[in-house]
Amino acid sequence: MASNFTTAGVAIGGEFVTALAWANFDGTGTVSIRDSYGFSSLTDLAVGNWELNFSSTLGNANYVVSSSGNIGSYGDQYGSQAFGTTKFQFNCSSGSAYKDQAQLNATVFGDG
Repeated sequence: MASNFTTAGVAIGGEFVTALAWANFDGTGTVSIRDSYGFSSLTDLAVGNWELNFSSTLGNANYVVSSSGNIGSYGDQYGSQAFGTTKFQFNCSSGSAYKDQAQLNATVFGDG
């Protein structure tokens, strides 16, 4: 069976879809983007809360963010909010407490 994944995107339901933007970043100490596409910068808002800024203004804010991280803790939750055409907010929590993590990832899909 052939894989649907390619180096530029993914085939979903017969359509070829590419990410508008993606980032691999460190959310601890002095936050930094390790590698990315479509993002210009990262802002540390508070413990467990960051803002990812797009390189270019999107045509609308109707996009989807897939997020993940890895600290080895069971029950960590990742989310995004405050969707805008120039940026969105990303957060990580465990239970009711927000927390910083060293390995975080976000991918944005939409028609831009």
